[in-house]
Amino acid sequence: MESKKELEQIIDRLMAEDRLQTPSEGFTEKVVDKVMAIHITKIEYRPLLPQWVFYGIGILVVGFMVLGFYLYTPNENYLDYHFALEKMGDWSSQLFLQFQFSKMVMYVIAVAGILTCLQTIVLRKHLNSRFA
Repeated sequence: MESKKELEQIIDRLMAEDRLQTPSEGFTEKVVDKVMAIHITKIEYRPLLPQWVFYGIGILVVGFMVLGFYLYTPNENYLDYHFALEKMGDWSSQLFLQFQFSKMVMYVIAVAGILTCLQTIVLRKHLNSRFA
């Protein structure tokens, strides 16, 4: 019991010697400003693929088209080339006739496409307003 009293006296003496510390004027505002400066950084839009990639793809497509036109040597008869195109059209139309979808599947595909477009628009607006 006596040791508790001595301990309390020591604590009281230490507390009396140590003065209460108070923060400087505007301390909270300064700390909050520093935290906000670190937290809020300017968000910069950078596309996933750089612009030169799209230019490269465009150049390749145009190059292949030009190469195809130069390498194609038509026969003396233009109708052979035209006949080949017609034959290819018949083949593709026959291929697509094999696929028959019910109305329900077509409606589901249409609704999914519309909802994807709407979600993209809404999400873009939300993210732009959030990070602006």
